[in-house]
Amino acid sequence: ARGNNKGCTVYVDERALSFSMSAAEQQAKVGLTTEQWAKFWEEGDFGEECPHHDQDHDHHHGHDHDHTHGHTHDGDGDNTDEYYDGHGSGKIDKYLQKHLDRLTGGKPKASFLVTLCGNSPDLVWLCEQGHAVVGSEISEIAVKEIFEKPLSGTAVPYVVTSEGNFKVYSATDGKELKVYIGDFLQLTPEIAGTFDVVWDSHGIVSLPIPVHKAYAQKVCSLLRPGAKLLFSTVEYDINELQSGPAPCPISTDRLKELFPGNFEVEMLDNPKLPLGEFPGVTSLTNPILLLTKKNQ
Repeated sequence: ARGNNKGCTVYVDERALSFSMSAAEQQAKVGLTTEQWAKFWEEGDFGEECPHHDQDHDHHHGHDHDHTHGHTHDGDGDNTDEYYDGHGSGKIDKYLQKHLDRLTGGKPKASFLVTLCGNSPDLVWLCEQGHAVVGSEISEIAVKEIFEKPLSGTAVPYVVTSEGNFKVYSATDGKELKVYIGDFLQLTPEIAGTFDVVWDSHGIVSLPIPVHKAYAQKVCSLLRPGAKLLFSTVEYDINELQSGPAPCPISTDRLKELFPGNFEVEMLDNPKLPLGEFPGVTSLTNPILLLTKKNQ
């Protein structure tokens, strides 16, 4: 769920997904690099070529402002308005709210990592629920919006420091909120600590396929025993996709491949999404997937 792709090259691991199209076509259709996302934020150019146009055009990776215009009901005539309170609504993600107690196990204060967070309002909201929150994002423009343009309208005061290769924005009003600006794959437990919960809202789906494994390994390195991971992804038949760029479909089976062995995977929700975002696609859903790390 990132920004906008103008002729980027993405190398696809053909073992990861089974496509009928050529490798060249695959490369042109899914995933963008960290550098490209940073560039698109700087240019403010989130238009028709955005991989999640009308879903994420204001948010890096998986989180964004209100842009529900242009959505329609799906092909079966089912109302998909509920999607507008989920990913891409500009509101607090409805599925994060719905499953918060499941994620925290009822703990009044859990440690959250929000990966590839863009300018998501979810971070401040989680802090307001009493949790300690760390975000990771490549774009300083996006991070400033988290603090300076929250949904409440009241800016969150902050200081800017450096840790390792990261610039760090930290709230100074009592909220336990820190956002690391830089390459998520360089984040370490020594820098950021470890976490009870990871929230990925359309983050992994925006990455080039060869990066998925490294992303999963990095996430695993930041987890505490028994940690829970909530993924909001997309699923569709990529062979139907007539033109890109688009997010990479991530299914339950794909997450099991990326997080093998000591994780339990459960689908909590799978709402239909409005059609029309990705030309040719006849079925588009939003799997909400919960991964629980076994206590090992």
